[in-house]
Amino acid sequence: MNIPENSDLNPGNSENPEVQKSIEFFKQLEKMPPEQKLAAFLPKCAGIEKEKADEVINYMAPLFYGSGIDFGVTLPEWVKAASEKFWQCFWGLNLKKNVENENFAAGFFVEAMNLFSPNDAKSDLTQALNPLTDFLRGEVAKLPAEGLMEFADARIKAKKWTEKIKNPTERAMVFLFIAVGWKEIEKLGSHVKTHQWLLDKKVISPYTDRAETAKWFREVGLPKGRAGRPKKNTDCSTIQ
Repeated sequence: MNIPENSDLNPGNSENPEVQKSIEFFKQLEKMPPEQKLAAFLPKCAGIEKEKADEVINYMAPLFYGSGIDFGVTLPEWVKAASEKFWQCFWGLNLKKNVENENFAAGFFVEAMNLFSPNDAKSDLTQALNPLTDFLRGEVAKLPAEGLMEFADARIKAKKWTEKIKNPTERAMVFLFIAVGWKEIEKLGSHVKTHQWLLDKKVISPYTDRAETAKWFREVGLPKGRAGRPKKNTDCSTIQ
C-alpha cells in the first residue's frame, strides 16, 4: 500500500497494539531469509528439506516479485519485468509501484485480503494481516463521500480481477511462463527457441506467430541471444 505517513489510513499511526504487532511482523518478514519467507506464506513448507524448499522458492520468487513481495533471490532484470507485466495484466496497475490514491490503495488492499487470505487461519501471515484489514475498514468509515467512493471503486476493481484470473490472456500467460521458467529459457538462448518452447508447453496457440511473441519478449527485455531454428521439443508438459 502506498499510503502517506501522515494519513489517518496509515496503520503506523494507530495506537492499537495488535496493529503495531502486525507492522513489526512485516518489518521482520522483509529481513527473513527465503526459506523463512516461504514458511510464512506456505506454512506447510515449514521444515521441509532444503533442496525441496529451494525448488519451491525458485518458482515463488519470480512469480511474486511483480506483486511487491521480494524473496531475496537474485533475478535478471528481464525476469523481474516479466513478473511485473504478469501482475499488471491481471490487476490493471503496477502493484510493485503501488497506487497513488490512498483511499483506492486501502480499498484494493481490503478486497485483496478478502479474496486471497491464506487458507490457514492460524498462520503467522494471516494473524498479521487481519488487524491491518480491520484497521482500514474502521478508518475508511470516517472518510467523506468522495473518499468512500474511491475506496468502493477499488474493491469493485479488485473483484473483477477474479474473473480475469479464470480466463487469463495469452499475453499474461507468456509473461508468467517467462518469469517462472526463466532458468530454462536462459538455456534456450534465443527468441526463436523461446517461441517454440512456449508452443510446446501449449502456452501459446499454433496460430500465434513469432512477430507477436517477439513483441512481448521486447516488452520485458528478454535477450535475443543466438539466431537459428530450434529443434522440435516433444515434451509438452507444463511447469508445475
